[in-house]
Amino acid sequence: MRKIIYILLILLNVIFLKQVQDFALDLGLSWTFSFSLPYFLLLLFGILLAMALRPVMKRMPKALRILVLVVVAILPFGAGFILHPIYEGDYAGEGTEVKAQKFRNGKQADLVVLTISDCPFCRESTQKINRLVERNPQMRIKYVVCSTNPEATKELRSLLDKRVKIELVSELNEGLALSAGKFPTFVRIDNGKPVHKWHNMQLGVLALDKIESSLSK
Repeated sequence: MRKIIYILLILLNVIFLKQVQDFALDLGLSWTFSFSLPYFLLLLFGILLAMALRPVMKRMPKALRILVLVVVAILPFGAGFILHPIYEGDYAGEGTEVKAQKFRNGKQADLVVLTISDCPFCRESTQKINRLVERNPQMRIKYVVCSTNPEATKELRSLLDKRVKIELVSELNEGLALSAGKFPTFVRIDNGKPVHKWHNMQLGVLALDKIESSLSK
């Protein structure tokens, strides 16, 4: 009976891995813990399943029994990793410190997302930012589009939470200098001044935890 329960738990965890992460975030757990939780559970259930199978394998040669049990223990994690890969940027968080850089669009914001028109990665970033503002409704987040065309903001407006502001860059050179030509760029603002920035591949769960923790200081 235990073996069947563990197998069902493994299958459910693999199928609904993203939902497990979302549920953990809804509970207010950290981004890093929430992202890691289903992978940890797959490893745990795999080990428990291997332990439950030990009595069935008593007659096997010892070396073969150990090999089979090790495979059973790690197989659920392997399956979860194959179906839901962990990419290098998922755990990223270092970013770059910003020193003495002028940025007029930093006023009345805690986080600024620098974007450009027709940027697929900028559109994808709205999912993380919407979740960030759901978890931190007091956080002032602003999308700044490096363009002078008002039409450039329409698509983002349809994708973003209404609490997230959108505006065109006040001074194009400031926005381009801060982003270094990489979009989207996420800029942590403190008292109207940029203090830290992350490019798209740097905004992993560690960076998101860092941003949230800075709000409580």
